[in-house]
Formats: sequence, structure tokens, C-alpha cells
Amino acid sequence: MKTGSSAFRLGFPLGFSCGNLRTSGYDVSSSAIFAAMSSPPSAARKALIDTAVKALKASGEWDRLEVLYVLCGADSQASRLNWKAPASYAATVAGTVAFVADRGFTPDGVAGSYLATGWATGSNASVISQNDWCVSLWSGSTTVASSRYDWGTLGTDADNMVRMRLTGDTGSFRLNSGTSITQPTSVTDTTGLWTWDRSSPSDVNVRRNGSQLSGPHSATSKAHTTEPLIIGSDDGNLSTLRQLRLFAIGRSRSTVQEAAFYSAMLAYMSGVG
Repeated sequence: MKTGSSAFRLGFPLGFSCGNLRTSGYDVSSSAIFAAMSSPPSAARKALIDTAVKALKASGEWDRLEVLYVLCGADSQASRLNWKAPASYAATVAGTVAFVADRGFTPDGVAGSYLATGWATGSNASVISQNDWCVSLWSGSTTVASSRYDWGTLGTDADNMVRMRLTGDTGSFRLNSGTSITQPTSVTDTTGLWTWDRSSPSDVNVRRNGSQLSGPHSATSKAHTTEPLIIGSDDGNLSTLRQLRLFAIGRSRSTVQEAAFYSAMLAYMSGVG
């Protein structure tokens, strides 16, 4: 039997070269996110997700995250996935929470309406610690000042919660603290990325859209809670009326790290319109 050209020996047609091979180029974490979606994402959606994942990894923020919910996907199922571990801790809907593709989830303002993560800082954390963590939430809308809760815990714990805009246009929050911190800067526009960050009992900060908003504040430390965090409410309290586009928990960030996280997620938000 004649052997012929190497191309034929390999079973490829003449003129084929290794340069003709193509790979997806997607990050392995991006591919895991795609695989967890019930409806396969479009090429454009894949590109947006992959760009965000690669940007977070390039800045070092990916490995500092515990959970990452990008709530404004193509459909409700895809939008409730935990990007950090797509097979674990998918958010579930409780009560009445409306969903709009590419925009996110909006609770109806009634107690008992929220997204449940099933994830607790005191039971499931692997990278954060009592005085080294932050919570980020991207708001897609501005609502009138009220005492409604934007995130909290499912249970009796009262040491972790946020109310972004109270009467007087200031905010109030607790991050492993038995007492509330008042965010004194007046804010009437609550859209964008908000982060509540704790790096020590005397260094608790609020940031918005990658920049410092208020702090450092001081607050005594409480241990991490074993009660799961919920998005859009605090157990037994009125839920927010805000549109929720992202929720993330990770290690405390410097202002440079916060700007990098914001930049990565802003590219995704801009991409979905």
C-alpha cells in the first residue's frame, strides 16, 4: 500500500494544515456557565460572558469571589446561575418576582418576595473571612426613598442587610455588625454597581460604580451567619422594588480592585443594553 502524502496519512485532504484547526477560545469557566444553561446561549451572549470572565481573571478578582449572580441574562434560568460554580447554589424565586430578559429581576415589594441563594457566609465560604469580605449589588432602577430591604438573610439574623435609599436619601446597612451604619452621602439615583466592603472593624466602606461613596466607617464585628443570604429583601421585611441586575460576594476590595470589578461587569451590562 502506498503511503502518499502526510496529509493523506492523517486522513486530512490535500492543502490542509494545522493552521486550519480552530478552537472556541472560551475560558473553561465560561464553558461551564454555557453548559449549565437550559437554552444554549447565542454566540453574542457567549462572547459577553467570556469577556467578563476573562477580565475578572486577568484582574485577579475571579479567584476572590465566592458567588457571582449575573441576574440580567437571556432567560430566568440562565440569570439565576452562580457563575463561580454553575452547578451549585442557583438562585430560586420566592414570592412574586418579575423577570425581564437583559434587565433582571424585580420583587413586588411584599414581604416574602426575593431570590434565595441557599448560600451562607458562615457555612459555605471558602475565601472570605469575618473582616475580609464585601457584597455587591447592581441596581437597574431608582425608586423612591423607603425602608425596603435590598438584600439580607433568610432567618432571624439581623447583622447583615442593606437599605440603599431611606427617607432623606441616605442609606443604612450592616455587614457582620450588630448595629447599623448610616451611609450619609445623599443619593437620589441608585442605579449602577453598589458595594458594601469590610476589611476591618474600623474600615467599612460603601462604593458606587467603582468609586468611593462613603467611609471608612467603624462597626464592631459579628461572626458570619449560617443563614443563607437572599437577594431583594431581608426575611420578614418588605422587599425592594428595585430591578436587580447582579449580586456578588467576595473578599474585601481596594479601590483599584473595585474599579477593576466594575469595569469587567460594566462591559457585560453595556453589551446587553
